[in-house]
Amino acid sequence: MNSDGPFIYKMIELSFSELAGLVYWFPPERPGYLVGPHIQNTGFGQAWADRFPNPRALLAEVAGNYQLYGDAAAITPDELTSRLRGFIDCPQEFEPLLRAACPDLVSWKRIVYRLEDLPTLSTLPGVEIRRLVDEDASILASLSPDSAWVIKTLGGPNKAARSGLAWGAIINGVLASIACPFFIGFHYEDISVATEVPYRGRGLSTACAYALCEDVLRRGKRVSWNTSPDNRASIRVAEKVGFRFTRFDRLLVTDVEIPKE
Repeated sequence: MNSDGPFIYKMIELSFSELAGLVYWFPPERPGYLVGPHIQNTGFGQAWADRFPNPRALLAEVAGNYQLYGDAAAITPDELTSRLRGFIDCPQEFEPLLRAACPDLVSWKRIVYRLEDLPTLSTLPGVEIRRLVDEDASILASLSPDSAWVIKTLGGPNKAARSGLAWGAIINGVLASIACPFFIGFHYEDISVATEVPYRGRGLSTACAYALCEDVLRRGKRVSWNTSPDNRASIRVAEKVGFRFTRFDRLLVTDVEIPKE
């Protein structure tokens, strides 16, 4: 497990094998955030417990995305103050703890979709939509910051390329659009898509997302998509690919700006 990341005062950092023994802690999977299972399935990220063995609370993190599990009373605000920086998913009972630990905490509305059936979509002439492989690390590294965030939870350009999980739209040797799993659970994969600014409006996000969804379904998993209710472009792509509304949700955000989608 990656050792880089925020240090949680008093909480115990868990090794990958220790976390593997706590898989029963993760609630039944549903579409959306899947930080703990993602660590288990990829080895990217970190996890902490209030005590080990027999923890009462767990905190899992990958690339600035956090998830809390267990008993909120097992952690004090001092154990989290100034240690969280990013996007937090947690049961409602953790909110008072987090608001005491992070005075700048804000709520970010989310909308979650689940894929039931893939429709038939027409192909895009002159555009190569394909799986990205090891040899594509250089074009993944060339993504702008507006798009590169989608591969953060896969370990960055080299590891994302090596995983073979990402799909891209290649135009004249340029990676114009990309889709990949952002969270890899045991039953669900929550996916993300980004298209470089000069190539938007051509249907590339839809084509890449469609190819990725086909791949996830072939692997026997289900697919989810979460976005902001204000992100009409993201919602349009999700609906074109066949995603259907599942629920409204929220993330808690601290010490970072909410992305302008």
